[in-house]
Amino acid sequence: MGYFMNITTLPAYLPNTYKFDILDDLKIEIEVTHNPFALSLQALFAMAARQNPKRSFLFVSKILGKHLPVDPSVSLLGGALLAYLYNNLVNPSDIELEPTIAGAIFDQQKALGLYSALQQQPFVLEQPTLFIGFAETATALGHSMFNCFAKGAHFIQTTRDLDLDQKPQIRFAEEHSHAVAHYCYGLERGSFVGDKTVVLVDDEITTGKTALNIIREIQASFPKQEYVVASLLDWRSDEDKQRFKQLEAELDIKIRTISLLSGKITVTGKLKEEKSPLINTNKEIQKAESKWKQYDFPYLGNTGRFGLSCEDKEELENYIIQVAEYLRQGRQGKRILCLGNGEFMYHPMRIASHMGPGVFFQSTTRSPIKPAQNEGYIIQSRLVYPSPDDPAVSNYLYNVPHGHYDELYMFLEREVSKERITPLLKALNTLGVPRCFIVVCGSSTLEGSNYVDCVNRGA
Repeated sequence: MGYFMNITTLPAYLPNTYKFDILDDLKIEIEVTHNPFALSLQALFAMAARQNPKRSFLFVSKILGKHLPVDPSVSLLGGALLAYLYNNLVNPSDIELEPTIAGAIFDQQKALGLYSALQQQPFVLEQPTLFIGFAETATALGHSMFNCFAKGAHFIQTTRDLDLDQKPQIRFAEEHSHAVAHYCYGLERGSFVGDKTVVLVDDEITTGKTALNIIREIQASFPKQEYVVASLLDWRSDEDKQRFKQLEAELDIKIRTISLLSGKITVTGKLKEEKSPLINTNKEIQKAESKWKQYDFPYLGNTGRFGLSCEDKEELENYIIQVAEYLRQGRQGKRILCLGNGEFMYHPMRIASHMGPGVFFQSTTRSPIKPAQNEGYIIQSRLVYPSPDDPAVSNYLYNVPHGHYDELYMFLEREVSKERITPLLKALNTLGVPRCFIVVCGSSTLEGSNYVDCVNRGA
């Protein structure tokens, strides 16, 4: 693979200290300690205020495709860069990465070319490895990282949803989150069985407590020898890193970390207090098991929610190309927005990457970010509506200017009732997009109900 080259040092021309004034009196100072691809911080993320008393700030990624619209190929390449770092960790070699990679991650054609090359010539693992993408933000990141490996790779995502037909094999907490509980399924596919290395994929590690929580839970039922925590950003303090070492000693395991950027952060000041727009509370989340039956709908089987292996790739890729071609033939606009829904990100992202030029991707989210029309502040606008999957949960859509797109495609993992989709349709109808479509990927056919102009017909 001549398009790879080891780059391990931070160039002298990049500063290693950055200061961010967010909102009110909230300030963040960042000291960069490792930047293996020499990526610009300003191109990787911006800072925003989060309406969450557990953590008042958020790193808003400019490549993840969650809170901001991005080129879908650039998002996919983010997972590929983590795949490269992991391969270099477990299979040190002379594989080279061309120096223009820092530019490629922000260039559609270069990003698509590099990601496509990895699909044609994926990395080979020497031992079975399970990749776990953290909901909701890193499900697509974990899937795109997994997709760069051949033979022996398995993928599963965590979820905040409960499936009454199966017992979760792993339950753990994301302590700082607005939605604490995580679940993992997939034992019937053998996802956790065997002497696999486990790679935990998240968009950002601030303290690492979430990773340590799931490691402890996995180790209790499905002991492993090695874990790797992969993230776009790693801000653990020295104390946080010491906790990793303590857990290694306690459980007699090895934990290694890789990231596109790592360093230390210092937080000063705070936000002005105001009521959070959240519909759900932690108590309501904890009651989810007792009420979930009223929202019980079948899931799409090939998302990774219940486990995927390398043998599933071809079938999934054929499905994605088929849907993308169907939608591409029907598109009329030059500027298109494709929207994922919560945890359901990878399929819409991959479909969007095959829909031609002028297509942008982002996803709805549970994360309550404070919008403000201050100059230089990244989150300028916000839509809030009840989730079509669970009306007790607020969903948010950020930074979609009125009248900015010619067409919008909203992707849902499964069919929902007209009653529960109506608030979403009303929200989309305020965006001033001439043509809006709902694409239900869990529908049995490509024709009909999974491609409906619901908004324009006033459904």
